[in-house]
Amino acid sequence: MGVGLQPLEFTECLQDSPHFRENLQRHEKELERTSQQIKRLIKEVKDVVQAAKRLGAAQLALASSMEQFEFACIGASMTEDERVISHSLQHFAHLIRTIEDERDRMVSRPAAAHSHALCTSRRVSAVRLTCDLPLGSELGTRSNKLESY
Repeated sequence: MGVGLQPLEFTECLQDSPHFRENLQRHEKELERTSQQIKRLIKEVKDVVQAAKRLGAAQLALASSMEQFEFACIGASMTEDERVISHSLQHFAHLIRTIEDERDRMVSRPAAAHSHALCTSRRVSAVRLTCDLPLGSELGTRSNKLESY
């Protein structure tokens, strides 16, 4: 949950009171903390997406191995058990491929959207603070640092 910060009032900005300066510093600290949390979330989302892709590749490799599995028959034909095992492996490989197709769709679209949304949120938060304080650079604040997001 967010920390309850007091609003930055324009009239206090003009007066440049010590109370305003303290409040501004709290806002800057909170913005920095939020920015770091968003960076961490972006990294973790990317890590999870990469892990899901590696898992998907491993699952597809397993499915291929199952599809290529063949018994060396003794005699002219397979036994009933060999046919059941072969059919089961083929069916399981098909299920794995279906699951991996869905996982690929699930991971590809939302991951990019979430990552973009988090990055955008980070930039909007930084801009919002500097826009709320049009005189920020005149007061000696670190608004130039915030605008670099």
